[in-house]
Amino acid sequence: MVSQCVSSVRRGVLIRCFTAAFYSSAQPGFLLSADEKLCYPHVFVGKAPEEPVELEDVETFFLETWGCYDETFTRKLTAPEYPAIHLSRTREAFTSRRLGVLQGDRRVVLDCRGTPLYAPKTGEFLGGITFVEELGEFEEIQQKKFEAEFKSFEAICDSLPHIVWSSDAEGRIDYWSKAWYDFSGLSEEESMGHAWRSAVHPDDMSEIVGTHAHAIDIKADTDTQYRCRRRDGEYRWVHARASPRTNKDGNVIRWYGTSTDVHDAIMTKQEARKLEIENARLLTLENTARENSRMKSQFLAHMSHELRTVSVAYCYGSEAYQLTMLIANRWNYRYGCSPSRYTHEFGAGRLCRVCQNFCAESPDDRQRCPGFLQD
Repeated sequence: MVSQCVSSVRRGVLIRCFTAAFYSSAQPGFLLSADEKLCYPHVFVGKAPEEPVELEDVETFFLETWGCYDETFTRKLTAPEYPAIHLSRTREAFTSRRLGVLQGDRRVVLDCRGTPLYAPKTGEFLGGITFVEELGEFEEIQQKKFEAEFKSFEAICDSLPHIVWSSDAEGRIDYWSKAWYDFSGLSEEESMGHAWRSAVHPDDMSEIVGTHAHAIDIKADTDTQYRCRRRDGEYRWVHARASPRTNKDGNVIRWYGTSTDVHDAIMTKQEARKLEIENARLLTLENTARENSRMKSQFLAHMSHELRTVSVAYCYGSEAYQLTMLIANRWNYRYGCSPSRYTHEFGAGRLCRVCQNFCAESPDDRQRCPGFLQD
C-alpha cells in the first residue's frame, strides 16, 4: 500500500513537471521515468501531453516505435544509444545528440537534448525529459554542411599565396582562389571549365592536355610544370599539382589542386646550368692549353738535346750541310719527319742560328764554330 502511494506521488510529480516543461517549450519530446516503466509522449507543441504509456520492455518499445538511425543513416541505433534511454541510465544532461528517423520517403534528422528530473525535497532521481528538434531532411542537411565547409575552404584558400583550384571528375574547373584572378587577370567566366587554358603558352598546351587526360584515366596524382601568361603579358613558369577525391567505390568525384609561380627559381637554375657549362668549357680549354704547353716544352727539350749533340760534332770539323742532314735524320727517326722538309725550311744558316739560340751554353761554343754560327 505504501509502495503504491509512493509510486502515485512520483507519478504526480512527474506529470506536473512534465506538463510545466512542455507547455513552456516550443519543442516536442517525451519523459521516461527512472524505472523505465512509464513514458509520457508529447508530440504536438502547445497542447497537453498524451496519456502515459505503460512499458514492459523499454528497449523493445523504442526500437519498434521509432526505429532510429545514426545521423548519416548508415546504421540503426541500438537501444542504449537512444537519447531517452541514455539519459535515464546515465542521469547526465546533454545538449545535443543527433539521430535519423524515416518519415515515409523522407529521411529526417533530429537533434535531442536531455535534462534529468529530481524530487525537490529528497533529490531523488525521477526520470528524464528529452526534447526533440527536427533539423530537416538528410539531403538538405548535407547540402548545408557542404556549403558551410566550402565557404570555410574558400576563405582558407583565398588567404594562401598559392593558387588553389578544384574541378569535377572530368577535370573541368569550377573554382579558383583569389590568387588566380590576381595573377592571370582573367574573369570568372574566362576561367571556368577549360577556358583557363587560353592563358597557357602554346608550346606547353599539348603537354598540359595529355598530362591531365592521363591522370584522369589512371585516377592518380598529377605533377607538371608549364608556362602561364601573367596579367602583364609575361609568360611565367608554374608548378601545378592535383589529387583526386574518390568515393567508397574508388571512383573520382572531384579534383583538388594548387599552382605555384616558380619562374624565378627555374630561371635561377637555368642560369646556374649555363655557368656550369661555361666553367666546364673554360676548364677544358685550360687543360688543353696546359697539355699543349707540356708537349711544346717536351718538343723543345728534345730539339735542344739533338742540337746540342750535333753542334759538338760540327765544331770538330763537320760541314753545315752535313749538320743539317744529321739533325733531319735524327728528327725523322724520332718524330717521323722527312729530312728534305728540314733542309728546305731551315737551311744550314738558319739551323746554325737555332743552334746558337738553343744550344750555346758558353761564349766558348761560339768561338769554336764561328763559321756556321753566322749567316
